[in-house]
Amino acid sequence: MLSRPFFKSEPQKPERPPAIQRSTPRRPRTPLQPPSITLSGWNPSTSTRLLSSSLAQDIWSALPERWQFSHDWHLVYSLEQHGSSLTTLYNNCDASKDSFAFYVLVVGDTIGGIFGAALTDPPAPSGRYFGKRESFLWKKQLGKDGKDGPFKAFMATGINDYVAFCRHESLSIGAGKDGKTGLWLNDRFDKGYSGRCDTFMNEPLSDDDGGSFEVLGVEVWQIPF
Repeated sequence: MLSRPFFKSEPQKPERPPAIQRSTPRRPRTPLQPPSITLSGWNPSTSTRLLSSSLAQDIWSALPERWQFSHDWHLVYSLEQHGSSLTTLYNNCDASKDSFAFYVLVVGDTIGGIFGAALTDPPAPSGRYFGKRESFLWKKQLGKDGKDGPFKAFMATGINDYVAFCRHESLSIGAGKDGKTGLWLNDRFDKGYSGRCDTFMNEPLSDDDGGSFEVLGVEVWQIPF
């Protein structure tokens, strides 16, 4: 009977584990967290303070990143402290003018609404539109049972560059072909209007019927770079 020939097999060498490729891992970008913002400029006796720390953090979250490193906000104008005068607002903004600063306009109406604008340039009577597309409108919605509602920011759409238009008689933010402005205030700071505009495609900022509202308070804050 033929038998199968026997072949001596050589011992197999253990497989070499694959080389481990080492590389320096990229450090993940850490998103900026809402800081503790310092609000300075109120008089101790000022009772109407529109901008709260929590609202400042909401506005901060919508700012361009380079301005998010500034945590010290300075009050430039307050209706209660400086009087109901648009001219005074312009003068105060001019006195604190800084080419590397953001300006936050805060408006309160008589039904509890808080809203406004964040501008790349200080409000000033110029007879022409000004401001960059980093500007935006915002509102803090009225919540139930007196609690704060959600915050909304309305960024520039790029449809037009009608960011801000200031005269001695009025201040307006945003505009459209239909003539409606996103936010308008008269020179006495007792009447205002807010409608949907092409510049920001915002919803009316005040919850008062028809877009017109009565002003309770006005503030302007400077955010230095």
